[in-house]
Amino acid sequence: MFALEFDRLSKRYASVWANREITLHITSGSIVGLLGPNGAGKTTLLRQLVGLTRPTTGTISINQQRVVPGMRWVKETIAYLPQHPLALADLTVYEAICFSARLRGQGALKY
Repeated sequence: MFALEFDRLSKRYASVWANREITLHITSGSIVGLLGPNGAGKTTLLRQLVGLTRPTTGTISINQQRVVPGMRWVKETIAYLPQHPLALADLTVYEAICFSARLRGQGALKY
């Protein structure tokens, strides 16, 4: 059983593919990094994972439960802090992470 699955995931903006046909299976306890040049689709993939962007095709599952944009359980499962959180500029990194987690429905974090 995989903790996280991307199955033929694609996102298209007009004539530009942000990502295309991504299939990836990640087991529980794994540590994964996304590397690539600007414009490679890394942010789009993460936004799809947390339900902020709807895929054009394909599916994402967390613990065999399908990710659908707007579902509360996704927000409670994954904390997402983008690279440029403009509204959080005056906070420490820890404060920004805690604030972002609470916005997404997670409780207080322990340091």
